[in-house]
Amino acid sequence: LFVSRVHPADLKRILVLYADAALHGEASAEYRFMHHDGAYRWLHDSAAVTRDPDGVPAEIVVRSTDITEARRVEAELLGREEYFRRLIEHASDVISVLSVDGIVQYQSPAIRRLAGLTPEEMVGRNGFDFIHRDDVAHVQQMFRLALQQTADAATVEFRHRHVDGSWRVVEAVASPIVEAGELVG
Repeated sequence: LFVSRVHPADLKRILVLYADAALHGEASAEYRFMHHDGAYRWLHDSAAVTRDPDGVPAEIVVRSTDITEARRVEAELLGREEYFRRLIEHASDVISVLSVDGIVQYQSPAIRRLAGLTPEEMVGRNGFDFIHRDDVAHVQQMFRLALQQTADAATVEFRHRHVDGSWRVVEAVASPIVEAGELVG
């Protein structure tokens, strides 16, 4: 009866769970199980073998936890992450994430139009190295001010070097990334 309620695509997981528990003493698996209302729910099972005084396996004790809601939230977050990744990857604006010391952590593909560089060529480099020397001090000051703010974004205009040696005038908006009250980066 139990096996008939396991989603057909997950039957192998259940068999492996019990085989691993018998072989190694414990194991865990996630699978879909048909609820009494006919809908599938995600379960996380932890199985452990108990042994008799002679060390012979006596029974398998299984602890099941319903993780359906956690799986739903995870899928929703992954969907949102994909949505925003696609927005950023196809935006015409250049989007950069810098560490607090100015090192490029992320660079959107739009950097190709601005600087003639790929995102991979930018990541790991100091973002201030591409700014005109006459503009660097002002931009660094704005950057420090932006790091101290948690609500307002700071805007600054400067010249950014293209790989062909020309300079492009850029207006940048900087805002710190704050998680749980702490500056990230």
